[in-house]
Amino acid sequence: MKIKVGIAGATGRMGQLIIEQIKKDDYFTLAAATTSINNPLLGTMVGDHVFLHSNPEELFTKGQVVIDFTKLDLLEEHLRLAVQHKTKLVIGTTGLSSEHKGMLLEASKEIPLLYASNTSMGVTLMRVLTTQIAKILGPEFDIEIDEIHHRHKVDAPSGTSLSLGEAAAKGRGVSLRDVACFERHGHTGPRPEGQIGFSVRRGGSIVGDHTVSFIGEDECLEITHKGISRSLYAKGAVAAAHWLCDKPNGLYNMEDVLGLKK
Repeated sequence: MKIKVGIAGATGRMGQLIIEQIKKDDYFTLAAATTSINNPLLGTMVGDHVFLHSNPEELFTKGQVVIDFTKLDLLEEHLRLAVQHKTKLVIGTTGLSSEHKGMLLEASKEIPLLYASNTSMGVTLMRVLTTQIAKILGPEFDIEIDEIHHRHKVDAPSGTSLSLGEAAAKGRGVSLRDVACFERHGHTGPRPEGQIGFSVRRGGSIVGDHTVSFIGEDECLEITHKGISRSLYAKGAVAAAHWLCDKPNGLYNMEDVLGLKK
């Protein structure tokens, strides 16, 4: 018997790609899909006997696991419904605040919940390597995180960049909040030791490129990940949903999926 999946935001770019992956999957079947009430595609068929609707509760009553890449303003309601119906939940929404992350933690006490600002396998490995390198090289190497995304991205820095910054700060044994620099303009003075800098570019249709640079006096080490197709995120989200299906209540991430946590 296939596992039933609900897709939130099914008409968005990620939602459409995830549905494509679900249709090719031997383990999952599409059970429900939502879009906004004003979407002209409302009511159209997106799978076998599955029609687009605007009622999020159907996701959690019909789906055994829900994949959610929607907007932040829907997060609280989706978490409430997931807890109410004991539905497993994969969230890929970016731009979460500390308050939002607290909501995830509370919900995860009642359901298996996986949150990832980036569901790419490559980026997941990049975070792990960033922590290890930051720990080994030490504060005499300056850390800079550069990103470029398509013109439609609404948050900056990206959730991926912030997670890479957190990975670097973890390696240094510090809080990113205390060492992050998000803006340089005018007479800034010398670069403080231990600072983690962020640079953001937006333009065109670039899926998402990220580079972490460790810059020393005599050498520079860089790790770069380039997103070639947005399908990589859809594949990662479906893989995360596969992994989550037999897990107990708790808050998980992509490092858990790849078995990278001790």
